This record gives sequence, structure tokens and C-alpha cells, in this order.
Amino acid sequence: MPQQSTLEGLAKGLGIPLTPVHRAAAEACGVHLYLEDTPEASDPEVAILIASVQKLGPVDRRHVSALVESLLRTAAAEEGTSPRS
Repeated sequence: MPQQSTLEGLAKGLGIPLTPVHRAAAEACGVHLYLEDTPEASDPEVAILIASVQKLGPVDRRHVSALVESLLRTAAAEEGTSPRS
């Protein structure tokens, strides 16, 4: 993950807020952020899922992550899109 100062400089240079730059950098590193200011954050089911996953150990989280990736690939294949679009 790039340093915070690098992300801040990139956001400033692009003239955009830091949040989308930070999220894009994290996702490029394979980390998915769940931020409070996203529309999904107001969905109680999503909040319960996130809270539940946070209680799992590392091995179980990897299993959940693999399941989610598989579901996303299946959904993308059915829609004819890439999983991260």
C-alpha cells in the first residue's frame, strides 16, 4: 500500500478527494475498504456481515473471502462483465 503522503499528493495532483484515491490504491493491493460514507454502509445486512466477518479468525476470513470472490465471478459471468466492474 502506498504511503499516505503519496496518496495525498496524487489526490491533490488529480484535483480529486483523497477517499477515492485511497480506496483505489487499497483495492489495487487486494484490500477492500468498507467506508461509512458509502451507500452500502446504510444497509443493515451489510453492516451485520462486516461485523460478523471481523469476529472471524484469519483462516476463516480467507474462506469467506474466497466464497465472496467466487460469488462475484459467478455473478459477473452471468452478466457478462468483469468481477470488479
